Amino acid sequence: MDQKQIIYSNRNTDVSTLEWLFIHFILLVPIVNFMALLYWSFSSKTKVSKQTYARSLIFATALVAMGLLVFYRIGAFEGVQAGWIGDVLSQAASKLEESDSKPRIRYREFTDTSGRKIRAKVVKFAGSAVIIERRDGEIFELDINRFSDEDRAYLIELRSELNQ
Repeated sequence: MDQKQIIYSNRNTDVSTLEWLFIHFILLVPIVNFMALLYWSFSSKTKVSKQTYARSLIFATALVAMGLLVFYRIGAFEGVQAGWIGDVLSQAASKLEESDSKPRIRYREFTDTSGRKIRAKVVKFAGSAVIIERRDGEIFELDINRFSDEDRAYLIELRSELNQ
């Protein structure tokens, strides 16, 4: 048998239980797992079943990542405390928003001068008032001066950006 036939015959053998355990151990190690998946997916020496498994994991991971980004982008995770993952996604979303010329209006928590809070988004401005909408669809028209200093500054900036 020549070298190519030996490699080809090894590729079609079954993956042993010990090999599967080793594969799953490697997949537990961050960064190494991704590099191993890439190697196993595209190496011509990898057993066919291991190669198929690696390719399906990469495909499934990509689908989940894209789905999470889409849901995050449409605001489905607003108000969810997600730790460092939420911070990373927030930074990515804010960079995307910075690239847009028109400001995005998202739901946010507004606080009034007495400390009461409401989660809503700005619908439009009407004179010295702002019209906001809660997620349940209830609409309020409130004077800008009723909001906290931080929210008032946000509203004034948003108004100037929308008027450009």
